[in-house]
Amino acid sequence: MLRAYEEIIDFIAEGTTPGQVVAFRPSETTKVRVEDLIDREKTTGLSSDE
Repeated sequence: MLRAYEEIIDFIAEGTTPGQVVAFRPSETTKVRVEDLIDREKTTGLSSDE
């Protein structure tokens, strides 16, 4: 599974312009993963890997 931050790292590593940074939107998969992590952090906590 791709970690949520890896999508952002890959985006930046490809070389970006300021306009591309402003226009960047994470994938739907990343959005769902981040929402899940936030919800679980608030309720049950996260593992050290998360």
